[in-house]
Amino acid sequence: MIVTITLTPALDKTVTLPGFAVDKVNRVQSMRLDAGGKGINVSKVLKALGTDSVACGILGGGTGRFIQNSLTEAGIACDFAQVPQDTRTNLKVIDPVNHTNTDINEAGAPVSEETLEEVFARAAAHLHKDDIVVLAGKAPQGTADTIFADWTKRFRELGVKVYMDADAALLIAGAAAKPALIKPNDEELSRLMGRKFAGIDEMAAAARELVAGGIETVVVSLGGDGALFVRKDQTLRGKGLKVPVLSTVGAGDSMMATLCHGVETGMSFIDTCRLAMAVSAATVMCSGTQAASMDTVRELLLGLLLASGNDAALALAEHAAGSERAFVRLMNRKAAELGMDDTSFANPHGLDDKQHYSTARDMAVLMLHCMEKPAFRELCGTRSATINGETYVNHNKLLDRCSGCVAGKTGYT
Repeated sequence: MIVTITLTPALDKTVTLPGFAVDKVNRVQSMRLDAGGKGINVSKVLKALGTDSVACGILGGGTGRFIQNSLTEAGIACDFAQVPQDTRTNLKVIDPVNHTNTDINEAGAPVSEETLEEVFARAAAHLHKDDIVVLAGKAPQGTADTIFADWTKRFRELGVKVYMDADAALLIAGAAAKPALIKPNDEELSRLMGRKFAGIDEMAAAARELVAGGIETVVVSLGGDGALFVRKDQTLRGKGLKVPVLSTVGAGDSMMATLCHGVETGMSFIDTCRLAMAVSAATVMCSGTQAASMDTVRELLLGLLLASGNDAALALAEHAAGSERAFVRLMNRKAAELGMDDTSFANPHGLDDKQHYSTARDMAVLMLHCMEKPAFRELCGTRSATINGETYVNHNKLLDRCSGCVAGKTGYT
């Protein structure tokens, strides 16, 4: 089971306004209303992916009734605490002429400690050991910055995994409580770590520090540049897909939903990350905060390429054997069958490891065996290939410089 908690939901009113200008009369071209708020957006995308969830949080007044009715009509289970005050309304202004997205968000009313405790109790009633609860968005005015940290500890006592997507002080306090997953953007990661980063590599190193400190998974949103997915012994870079952008609202929530969906359905980590990139890209192609079309997601998945050969090796390993460790066992078994007595594989991608070694003789044995396969011979002899409109060149200079060399494998060094 997945439960999402939105303490500050909103009625999202999205207007398309070409040539939006300050101090002038602006005429709306189109308008739509959506149930909004980060946790609610996660529930909507989960539904589109075919995974059920329960949306919890705080609703009130006419806008609260609109939100609950809209979620119910979409087939999403709801269990909200009710308050007298109207749930806030957020205005999103999309200007297709100037290519801008402007958010005008209401603050929302303060709520009592009793209401917050009711939210926790309602959410906890749906959860069991190893279930996921998503703590997303902001806290109501006047609420302690430690609320997500406190709830993380309480949910963990129930055996529940906490996935957190918060900002500012909520994230800093919440991360210290060691949730199972956090999803900061690059600026939030910088505030969390107390330092600025010169580039992607430094951000990845910071994410690995957080994982080493006890957070199982750290996902860093990079906006149009994609995302980093980091867990123990694995760092993946998802590159942003070039798509027409209608609204950036909800892109991060779509990514969070897909991460939950991947765990709930038993997907491999790499496949989950690829799907997260596609769903997030499909979301920005939509107006408002509606969930993306799964047809669009499938089309985008066809255009996703893993960022490196190492990532590709991990993807193949998980697909072929179910896990990296199982694939390594298969590698060593095959090496023994081929008589590669001086070889030990520790991973499928060739990264340094004291249990990962071989000899020139054994590598020659392996290469001769591989060259018996027609598909492998063809691949080694391919100088370039065009995939999804992009041309990739084989830079293996050994094939050109050594007349006796039929194939080769070199590392970066």
